[in-house]
Amino acid sequence: MKLKIYSPQFINSDHDVIVPADDQSMSEYPVYMVCDDSVVASELYNYITSSLDLEKPITGEDFNDALDHALNTPEHRVKRCNLALAVYNRGGCFVAQMGKTRVLQVSMSTQEIEYDSRAQVLDIYSSKAKVELIKEAKPDDYILLCSAENFDEKAVRKVLCQEDKDDHAKISEIKKLLSNVKTEGGCTPAVVLNHIEQATGSGVSLNFDFLNGFKVKYLLYVLAAVVVVLLVVWGVKALPGLFNSDGVSTVNQEVSISTTPSHDADVTYVRDSLLIKAEQDSLKAVAAKADSIKRAQKAKADSIKAVNAKKRAEADSKKSQAAEEDVKVVHSESSSESKPAEQPAAPQPAAPASKPE
Repeated sequence: MKLKIYSPQFINSDHDVIVPADDQSMSEYPVYMVCDDSVVASELYNYITSSLDLEKPITGEDFNDALDHALNTPEHRVKRCNLALAVYNRGGCFVAQMGKTRVLQVSMSTQEIEYDSRAQVLDIYSSKAKVELIKEAKPDDYILLCSAENFDEKAVRKVLCQEDKDDHAKISEIKKLLSNVKTEGGCTPAVVLNHIEQATGSGVSLNFDFLNGFKVKYLLYVLAAVVVVLLVVWGVKALPGLFNSDGVSTVNQEVSISTTPSHDADVTYVRDSLLIKAEQDSLKAVAAKADSIKRAQKAKADSIKAVNAKKRAEADSKKSQAAEEDVKVVHSESSSESKPAEQPAAPQPAAPASKPE
């Protein structure tokens, strides 16, 4: 992508510097910067324009290299530096922001703020600044660099989206808006306003230049996560101790597998972590199902035992009743044999014979 811009508009400051001081709009790939340290600004600008190939997309790695070069100046100067940078290159417009500065991209076609560096989060592992490669810059977009951050961005957007005013009138209104805004040093801020005239070509490169911005350590994180996933899958499928005879997992539910690296800046690593969690959840579900089956089998066995115990109790009760009946019969027969025999009746005396008359 090639971006052609109109003549830039400047608001000079009593303290902060604009680099370069002259109009670079006729350059094929111009570079603009506002900074509160002229030494750091000069070193950084000279390194970018002389050492970086702007025919390729500029990345956060390239900017860090340039910033490391600027660290050849006393380090404390860079650490306390407030800087906003725009580098027009083959990939679009690379912007970087450090300290109490701000970068805005305002689109007249959408009447919206397309990019605001204040809304970006600093990734301390990949950059010493908030960086962005604006690939979707369109004609009539504005890119504003300001050496202060505490201004009303909505008011600035409203000014830049006025169709009946030219850039000179717009920068005059912005200067009025910033009249009460002060930098950390108590001075009026410096501003560079770029108005994009043409945008030709595509911001997507077919020669994989985007890989220049991919840090090697992120690739290592991805590879480490993949290795962990493969080890977990192998362990689940290959280790016999993890399964019982029914093929049901016996993984200890108290053991959790941690695959979180020192930070989670890479989206691919987060996706792999989610896959690992899904694998763990699946194992837990299998183990829970196996435990449920075991409980059901135990309950069934207990029920069968209870039925058998009841049957044995009924059989014992019948045996006891039969024994009692036998005892009663024996006692009855014994009573019959012990009763004494009946005595024969005594003979009655014969009546006396009557005397003859």
